[in-house]
Amino acid sequence: MKRLDSPLERSRIHLICDGPDVEQGTISATDMISILNGFASAYRKLVRTKDPQAHIILNVVALKKGSVDIVIEPLASVLVVEIAKWAFRQLQEIIKMKKHAKGESYKKATPVAGGNISLENCDDVTIIVGNEAYETHVNGKINRDLDELTKPLSEGKINSVEVKVISDNEAESEKIDASERQYFEQEDLEITSSKEELLIVKFNSLTKSTNNGRLYLEDGPQVPYHYAGDTPEDLYKGFGTNNEWVSVKCIVKRDGSSVIRSLDILEILPYQFNLFPDLDDE
Repeated sequence: MKRLDSPLERSRIHLICDGPDVEQGTISATDMISILNGFASAYRKLVRTKDPQAHIILNVVALKKGSVDIVIEPLASVLVVEIAKWAFRQLQEIIKMKKHAKGESYKKATPVAGGNISLENCDDVTIIVGNEAYETHVNGKINRDLDELTKPLSEGKINSVEVKVISDNEAESEKIDASERQYFEQEDLEITSSKEELLIVKFNSLTKSTNNGRLYLEDGPQVPYHYAGDTPEDLYKGFGTNNEWVSVKCIVKRDGSSVIRSLDILEILPYQFNLFPDLDDE
């Protein structure tokens, strides 16, 4: 597909962290990965809510002191870019709602003109939000992602994270302070099933000392994995072949909502294989 290079068709998203750990350059890789993964997963889910076929790639293009810059490169029509902008506005509204609700249920949710919802919180303060964002907020579709995005927030270390988008010379942003972290916390889901399956994955990271890392599932999200097989050399080879998709035999651990939480990999297989191996011997 042809890449769209016009500046008017590009958006740049900034994840801006603030606090002593950031200023001193001591922010951990684990915290940075948590912020990036939380944002990316929430963003992709929102894009696919609008169009399950939309293809949006998030590339980290710069790591600066105090911030991480992510550029969105659309690989389809201008329509996809509009969906990307829509998804950010949805994310912005959902963050606003969580901060406004303060971890409590709304006292009133009243439909108003323009397909919007009027929300009254426990302090009798009212905000107006779009109905689509409200429905996503109510069904909790990105709750786990926002939990991961805000998990590193801690007063005196990482004081805040700001999600900011610059598009068509306009800027929009939403900031979450460490004091607001409690509004995004989710209880840990219990693993309710664990069984052997065959999945298509792409490896993203690896710590050789533990054979742990993160990988992409075929439908987009990243999950942690542990290599539990007998030949870890097969795992290491996976990082020398342009990170191709591979098939893995693994123990899949799912929560009560049937969401994959982690994988124990038993064996790594080529994604493409010869359907007629005997013919090679003729």
